[in-house]
Amino acid sequence: MPKRSNLFQKVVYLTKKAAASNAKVEESRFLVDRVTGKKREVDVCVETNLHGHTIILGIECRDTKRAASVEWVEQHKAKHERLDTNLLVLMSRSGFSSEALKLAKLSGIEALSLESINQESVA
Repeated sequence: MPKRSNLFQKVVYLTKKAAASNAKVEESRFLVDRVTGKKREVDVCVETNLHGHTIILGIECRDTKRAASVEWVEQHKAKHERLDTNLLVLMSRSGFSSEALKLAKLSGIEALSLESINQESVA
């Protein structure tokens, strides 16, 4: 089986796990694509119950030296439209292009870079 994690993803996972007191946090969780029926990996999933409803937050991580592109945001937006995630957070170690940030904001996707992580964003 190929390696499905990297140090940046592991840090995101452990940070969310430490902050999520009443939630289930999993690294490299597989969810079923509603169109193809095949399993797709999500880097980190945070699952909680809110007033009797299951909420799944999907977090995708990018650990490269270049800023995340608008194409990367488009890929994950399309992917998560077919998965049972309710919210999407994109984490990039090197930030995002201005186009990528604009698309994320217009799409209701939270785009966080390593520099933007603080106590509030962790919680």
